[in-house]
Amino acid sequence: MRKTGAGSGQHGFSLVELMVAVTIGLMLTLAIASLYVVNKRTFRTQDDASRLQESSRAAFDILGYHIRLAGFVDASDDPNMIATLLNASWNQNRSTNADLVAQFFGAAAPYVGITAILGCDGTFNSNTAVAPACTAGTMDSIMVAYQARPSTVGATTTVRTTLNAYQDTLGAYNAATGQGGDCGGLDVAGATANPSGPLAINRFYVDSATQRLMCIGNGDPTKPRPIAEGVEDMQILYGIVPNPPPSTTQPDAYAGRYVTATNVTNWAQVLAVRVCLQIAQPTQNIATDVPGYTNCNGTVVTSASQTDGKIRQIFRATFALRNIVLTAPDALP
Repeated sequence: MRKTGAGSGQHGFSLVELMVAVTIGLMLTLAIASLYVVNKRTFRTQDDASRLQESSRAAFDILGYHIRLAGFVDASDDPNMIATLLNASWNQNRSTNADLVAQFFGAAAPYVGITAILGCDGTFNSNTAVAPACTAGTMDSIMVAYQARPSTVGATTTVRTTLNAYQDTLGAYNAATGQGGDCGGLDVAGATANPSGPLAINRFYVDSATQRLMCIGNGDPTKPRPIAEGVEDMQILYGIVPNPPPSTTQPDAYAGRYVTATNVTNWAQVLAVRVCLQIAQPTQNIATDVPGYTNCNGTVVTSASQTDGKIRQIFRATFALRNIVLTAPDALP
C-alpha cells in the first residue's frame, strides 16, 4: 500500500551512509593534523637553524673585530711614544721580508712580555698576567692586545697631538660607546683595570658549564662577559709565515700553514687566525631525528649518537691580523 501525506517525501541517511561520511571526515581530520605536525616541525627546525646562525654571527662579529685589532697602535702618537709603548727594539723581529713586522708590547711596565696575540690549547691560568701560562684542555682560548686609549707610557705628560678627525681615533673612555674600553666596554685605564694603561687586553674562551662564548678584558678581570649562547666548542688554528720566511724578492708575507697554539714557536710569525665554533640549540628539537655533522676536530658525529635531540652546526671563519703585516716598512713612524 502506498503512503501519501505531508511526510511521505522526507528521507534520512542510512547507517551505511553515515559511517562512510564519518570515515571521510576522520580521514580529512587526520590529514590536516599530519600536515600541521609536519609544518610545525619544519618551522621549528628552520627557527632553530636561524638561531644558530644568529649566535655564530654574534660570535664572529665580536671575535673578528678584536682579533683584527691585535697589535694596533695609534700612528698619530709621537714616534718616540710608540717606540716606548711597543718595544725599544720593536723592529728587530723583521725577517728578510720588510713587510713583516712583529709587534711586541712591553718596553715599560705594566706590559713587559705581552705580544699582540697569544693562543692557548686550553685555558689561560690568569686573567691579569700579561703573559699567562696555558693549562691544557679540550677547548682553545685566545688573547689579543691593542691600544685603546692615548698613550702616556714612558712620559710624565702626554705628547699626543691631534692631527685630524680621521687619524685622531683614540680618546678618553666613553661608557656609552665603549671607546677606550676592553671587550666588555670597561675602561682599560679605570680604577678596576688590571693592568691599567692604554692597552686593551682581551681573553676569549668557552665556559663549558653555561655553554657560552665569554670574554674577559683588563678593564675589570673579575667580570667576564657573555658573547654568544650555545657554544659547545672552540678550536683555533694560527696561520704562520713559512719557515724560512719569504725573501726580499717575495715582498708579501703569507700564511704558509695553519697550526695549533702548541705548535706556534714564535708568535711574531702569526699572520691569521682561523676559528671553528660548534654551536647547539638551547632546547630539544621536536623532530624525531637530528642531522649528523663533522665537528671542529674532524670527527664525524652521527644522527643516532645524538640522544639529547639538539641540532648542532659547525661554523668557521678566518681573520687576518692586519696590524702585523704592513704594506710598507715605514707604515709606523
